[in-house]
Amino acid sequence: MQSLWQDLRYGWRMLWQHRGLTLVAVVSLALGIGANIAIFNAVNAFYRRPFPVQDIESLVAVFTSFEGVGRYGTTSYPDYADLRDQNSVFSDLAAYTYFPMGVRGPNRTEVVTGELVSWHYFQVLGVKPDLGRAFLSEEDQTPETHPVAVLSHRLWRTMFGSNQNILGQTVHVNGYAFTVVGIAPEMFRGMSVLLSTDVWVPLHMAERASPITPQFDGRIDPWLFLIGRLKPGVTLERARADLELLAANLKDEYPENQGKSVTVIEASHNRFGFGPMDQVRGAATAVSYTH
Repeated sequence: MQSLWQDLRYGWRMLWQHRGLTLVAVVSLALGIGANIAIFNAVNAFYRRPFPVQDIESLVAVFTSFEGVGRYGTTSYPDYADLRDQNSVFSDLAAYTYFPMGVRGPNRTEVVTGELVSWHYFQVLGVKPDLGRAFLSEEDQTPETHPVAVLSHRLWRTMFGSNQNILGQTVHVNGYAFTVVGIAPEMFRGMSVLLSTDVWVPLHMAERASPITPQFDGRIDPWLFLIGRLKPGVTLERARADLELLAANLKDEYPENQGKSVTVIEASHNRFGFGPMDQVRGAATAVSYTH
């Protein structure tokens, strides 16, 4: 203890003799520690920000990839349709994808993040528009026949001045006229904390709303993210068994499905929208086709 006190007294004398250097060092350490704490708190709050959806515990994200390419890829439309129609574990399975979209309002045009979505996207998430309605089944069955759109609360406020009469009015998306049918809740901006969506249109309006025209009939053209809601009482283990059987049937029927894999993770683990940040934790709850 005597040696320790001697060391402390010596250290204090040296710091006092070089007070200017000591002050600079203390201030630098304080700024560095403070900045790191602020960054950590901001990232932690950003990553843990709750999704404004209903019962997120029963929502799962579904990914498809080719063998050796990566685990968390997008899905072709035909594969999505088969997963949606032939599974026995989801109450419903929705599809969506992101594209930049130019939206023209009364006074200006703004390039925003837009989503092409299957008609029941909002219903699967349990998200009800603040104004108007979501999409109807008939609005997402045939290409280019129902140019309708749901706007974000932000875009409605900033571009249209929170006009209560916006429903039924025309907004131009990529130069094409779309009819506004709904305004999304203020806190809902899509299912990725990295992208803030401002406009949603039906999948089958892809030719007008996206800069490229994705294929609806090609199994080798993956372009869709999938999100499903498990039926009450269904676990990921049961989903695994169901999808393994479905995978075998699809590979027997479609040679182009050889080498594909499908992974299912909890939607709460898919906060960035493109797979889990923690790959190990996501893999623990994965559902895969057998190769």
